[in-house]
Amino acid sequence: ACVFTGVGQGILGNALQGYNATLLAYGQTGSGKSYSMMGFGANKGLVPNLCHSLFTYITTNQDRCQCQ
Repeated sequence: ACVFTGVGQGILGNALQGYNATLLAYGQTGSGKSYSMMGFGANKGLVPNLCHSLFTYITTNQDRCQCQ
């Protein structure tokens, strides 16, 4: 949740405003890239949290969203 709060929310907010967004995990083998991105068990990583927030936003703002 800390990675999502610190990085993911800003990236998602910019993407929802129409800006391009990229998130790249880079580092040494065994440093925790996959864990940070996907999580494990009840500890959801960045990607599941981004997807959940994105679809929650779409669901709650259907009247204001324009899909292209």
